[in-house]
Amino acid sequence: MKKINILAFKMYSYDTNSFVDNIINYSNNSIILVFDFEKIIIHYKPLDIKFKKSTINFIKIKNKQLYNILSVLILPINVLIITKLISVIMFKYRPKVCWIENTYAAIVVGVLRKLCLCDKSIYLSGDWVANIKYDSYLRNVVNNSIFPILDYFACKLNDVVLNHVDAIGEARCKFWGRKIAKKESIYKYKLQNKANHMRFNGERNAICFIGNMREDSGLDVVIKSLSEIRKKQDIILKIIGPKKRHYEYFEDLTRKYKVEQYVTFFGFTQEGKFSEILSDCFCGLNVIITTTNNYSAYTIPGKIIHYLQYLLPVIVTKGSGPIVSSIKKNEMGLVIEPLEEEFIKAVVTIYDKQRQFRENIAQYIESLPQLDIKEMIDG
Repeated sequence: MKKINILAFKMYSYDTNSFVDNIINYSNNSIILVFDFEKIIIHYKPLDIKFKKSTINFIKIKNKQLYNILSVLILPINVLIITKLISVIMFKYRPKVCWIENTYAAIVVGVLRKLCLCDKSIYLSGDWVANIKYDSYLRNVVNNSIFPILDYFACKLNDVVLNHVDAIGEARCKFWGRKIAKKESIYKYKLQNKANHMRFNGERNAICFIGNMREDSGLDVVIKSLSEIRKKQDIILKIIGPKKRHYEYFEDLTRKYKVEQYVTFFGFTQEGKFSEILSDCFCGLNVIITTTNNYSAYTIPGKIIHYLQYLLPVIVTKGSGPIVSSIKKNEMGLVIEPLEEEFIKAVVTIYDKQRQFRENIAQYIESLPQLDIKEMIDG
């Protein structure tokens, strides 16, 4: 029986490419699965290991009404898909170490770890969605009752828990009144300067939003402000993100405010195409319109890391999480209230001083210590 050194279940995010490289450098006798919410891709495997399919798709229903009816069933079925894939790999290849970045998958691996199907398991906790009041009764139940229980077992069943920021561990400890994990530390990601090889298209005149178009994403503030901004500069808006639940609302909003010709919706886009799309952008956006008590307060929004890695100054609100203090301290963007007049002023300021902001970001990235994946795995 062939044994592998690492089984990694990686969430598709700002650090995916560098993480894959780091794992392969640590041991090329590894299997790396990348989860992008719609499918799981077998991103890397040893040449002598074969899979019937390189992509495992989740159940997806395009009809909104049918999706709402069947949504209660879809999640359990998708969790079973994850469970089957991970279980088969662990039974067959007995990895020495499992690195898991999904709560459901971490519980599965934790149980199999107790059955000695791997030597060590690491759960990377990406965020904390409890301790927040939601508008929907169902979301309140799921996020404030079910999620913390699942996270509890994921922490208890695995050997090491890594958090993206201290706030996650603190929130978990506050919720349960004590520490849960046996061993807990921070995942110290080293940002990459991905703008070095970009070909910029002359003068940059685009602002960019990356991520899910949620109700509280601040895109309504952005779209409503665009016509006023264009009176000052010839600025356009680019939106990169899946065309899901609120996409039509924001698309209609561009027509309502007569700015549709200045807004481009790219849909879900692999990071490999970011260099091209962002080549004329001078600013990235994360204008969260809810209070600081939202789930972003307990994590690092992936979109902000994408912006910074492409040397895009950011416009953020206080609800954008712990990274806001670094943005302010290192002058890598502007922190505003989610108001149209403040947003307009911030866009014009960054447009005029974009070169200085980019230099500040580059200096900040250079100052960060390197990520030691070996220390995290072996430590």
